[in-house]
Amino acid sequence: MSVVAATVIKHFSEKSRVLVEGEPLELECRTWGYPSPQVKWTRLTRSDASAVELVNGEGRVTLGNIDSVANARLTITNMLIDDYGTYTCVAHNGVGNDSDSEAILIRVKGIAL
Repeated sequence: MSVVAATVIKHFSEKSRVLVEGEPLELECRTWGYPSPQVKWTRLTRSDASAVELVNGEGRVTLGNIDSVANARLTITNMLIDDYGTYTCVAHNGVGNDSDSEAILIRVKGIAL
């Protein structure tokens, strides 16, 4: 069997969205490739010099599997104002990589836009 570079096969439906403080964030990184891709998630804010990798079990972050791809689902419970930023999934398998991003803004609960 030949090798196939990792590819994000289902991109985020929105490139940006607003969540209300306290709501959960759930993102899925649907990927394909051979060998099977590995997924990592990062978050970048205006104040970050570089993207910060999100780690399963750190704070309110949970990374789950989709099909046979580990860490393809990102869940952050109870989003806080400081959780704003651009969230990126990066799929890689040693042959190639692909990524997709979504900007998340957090609105203070009880204040209308």
